[in-house]
Amino acid sequence: MNLLLEWIPWLAIAAIPGIFNTLAAFEELNDRCRLLPFFEPLKTPGVWVWSVVQFGFPAGLFWGSTSLSSQPDINVELVSNAALFGLGFVAVLNAQIQIGANTIPIKSAYTYFINIAYRMIAHSQDDRVYRFWLDVQDALETVPDLSPGLDYLQEYYEIEVEITQQPMSDVLQELEQIRDLSDRNDQARRIKSLLKGVSRKRLYGILKQFAVDDDLFKQYFMTSNQIRRRRRRRWRVLLKRF
Repeated sequence: MNLLLEWIPWLAIAAIPGIFNTLAAFEELNDRCRLLPFFEPLKTPGVWVWSVVQFGFPAGLFWGSTSLSSQPDINVELVSNAALFGLGFVAVLNAQIQIGANTIPIKSAYTYFINIAYRMIAHSQDDRVYRFWLDVQDALETVPDLSPGLDYLQEYYEIEVEITQQPMSDVLQELEQIRDLSDRNDQARRIKSLLKGVSRKRLYGILKQFAVDDDLFKQYFMTSNQIRRRRRRRWRVLLKRF
């Protein structure tokens, strides 16, 4: 125990790049999992593997490249370098890392384990995800007027363009083409594809604007009262354990 306490300051320094890199990479994780409407990161084993990789690689590399095992003086420069290492870890991946006499193939190893994590995330999703998107398309096919939903969806993407500065001209052009279609099945299919790019927090509200059948919401989305009841049940279970 005393030995561990002795190493805590340098372990904390090594953790800094891991924390910064994990926070920076979370946006990419969220984007790649957008089409998973019921994705719950904390309950998904693949996300924990992803977190270990995102944290462990920069932390381990910084430890080795700065020789933290020799317990150097902890100062502002060392802390700043640790933070910058984490923030710039993507650039580090494309560089040759020399630890001692060995050149470490970081990018290939990192990519290998990250891909394992994403495969685990994909495999953790049950058939409910696939049924949901099929049911969304079926529901859109029966909506009398798609215009209010399309207007709302266009506003969503235009705001995304303004805030994120991402080029989305193809998406906005796709919306215009959807309005001109006469085939309702084709309209529903292409709207479904655009909905897959919507953030999970906004998906419920946008579907409401399309005025799809309430059965879709009853089957796949909990009401605020249902969420509160589920939380209360969880707390009761936890309290009983103690």
